[in-house]
Amino acid sequence: MILLLLSCLITMEVEKEKTLISLENKSLPSCNQKYNVGEESSVRIQFDMDEDIRGWGSGNYLKIGKYKFVLTAAHVVDTGDVSILDKEGKIPAKVIYHNTLRDVAILLPESELSIKARAIKINDKPDILGQIVNYTGYPANIGKSTYRGFVSNSDSEKLIIQSFALPGSSGSVVFDKRGRVIGVVSAVSVNQTPLSPFPELIETIVIVERVDFLDKAFLKEVFMNAKDKG
Repeated sequence: MILLLLSCLITMEVEKEKTLISLENKSLPSCNQKYNVGEESSVRIQFDMDEDIRGWGSGNYLKIGKYKFVLTAAHVVDTGDVSILDKEGKIPAKVIYHNTLRDVAILLPESELSIKARAIKINDKPDILGQIVNYTGYPANIGKSTYRGFVSNSDSEKLIIQSFALPGSSGSVVFDKRGRVIGVVSAVSVNQTPLSPFPELIETIVIVERVDFLDKAFLKEVFMNAKDKG
């Protein structure tokens, strides 16, 4: 439960115009155009309850065929009225798919967003250890930011991204360097020790839910079911 309540982001922030960043006296390639494919489609998601803002997360505006939608984490939209914060204002959105076990959700905005939806391509390869990945989200109050990491562990449902995490960007879609979707940011790991009554965040372990099950047939069925329900 603690894992699902912690929204996260990778904090290796970079500037596009630079070619290198410094991290503990080491140099890493920056998130240039090749590695920030999710930036333009990134959106902030807000949920309200009784007209009060109760929280927010992130997601990405994607499309497949004629369908345009926002992919995010299920725990971001568990409660309250969901909206997408667009340049034109707050756009109400309907949750048309919600999987708490996989922590994945799909939102359908009531109107088309002002930003361009990115055509979704899924990376369904099971072995992606060591691959460089990136995502863009809205951490805390620092605004839209793009971050980078690499896959250090994986199984059939989850990936572990080696990086640094703080609250703010749960639901951000994670892309590989070819622009394919591999998952959504879900949580950070925690550790309980006898020395403290409080759980300790392990900021270097970022948990990503895989979304390789979101193939064309699956998504088409989701949209058809949503249409039937009105």
